[in-house]
Amino acid sequence: MPETQQTTNNDSTPDNKQGASSTQVSELKKKRDDLNATVKGLISESKITYTNLEKLRNDLKQKKGARDEENSMIQKLKAERDKLNEALKTERTKLNAFRDELKKIKMSSSSDPKKLEKEIERLEWDVQTKHLNAKAEDALWAKINMMRRELKSMSSYVKKKDEVKEVRKSVRKLEKQARDIHAQVIMHSEQSEKYHAELLAVFEELKKMDVLLPEMAKKIMDARTEADNAHEGYLNAMGVTQKNRREKDDAERKELKEKADDLLKEFKKGKKISLEELMIIQAGEK
Repeated sequence: MPETQQTTNNDSTPDNKQGASSTQVSELKKKRDDLNATVKGLISESKITYTNLEKLRNDLKQKKGARDEENSMIQKLKAERDKLNEALKTERTKLNAFRDELKKIKMSSSSDPKKLEKEIERLEWDVQTKHLNAKAEDALWAKINMMRRELKSMSSYVKKKDEVKEVRKSVRKLEKQARDIHAQVIMHSEQSEKYHAELLAVFEELKKMDVLLPEMAKKIMDARTEADNAHEGYLNAMGVTQKNRREKDDAERKELKEKADDLLKEFKKGKKISLEELMIIQAGEK
């Protein structure tokens, strides 16, 4: 696309060998300049679109990073929850076992252990201080031994009840921790789904860009071609010699080819290029 400034030298030294009128020359020059302005406008528009594309890509990257962080946190929390559930399983098994043991301890009396201890002490004192015949003494010792077994049973029952109470506390604590962790898993899962939905929306915008950018590139190339043709008509009307045009075109093509080659090398190395630079590469390959 010849720039208006670049064609000024030709404008200032018209040969006009073909005999075009000054009015025709002016009209052709205006048409060429208008088309050049159209090309510039399309390029500016494409730059804005490309800037929006970069914003979308950055937004996509940020949202993907946020979603991945949420998913990573979810995995950590799930692993922690699994450990708590294993500990819960162990404690519940222990609790059930203690409860079974508690059921097996038969209490033959509902007496207070302290009162029972005092009664045993009183009976033992009677055996030691009273004059009893052998049969009465044996009967008293039998009663004392029975009361001792009852007291022992009561002590085991009380001890086992305390153990059950402690394990139950442990179970409840672990259950609360597991519930809290599960609530966090739900919260981070909802956040992850939110970011994922936003990601899908950005993907849809990028799909639109995939369609829009090639269309814009084609519009620019078509407008550039039309502007070049208008410039050619203007040069013909001005009577610029074919030789001068060919030399000028060859120089421009050479410069364009060199710039396109440099950009292509950078692109192959992984450098991001703009839409305008992409068009330069395409033009340089022609």
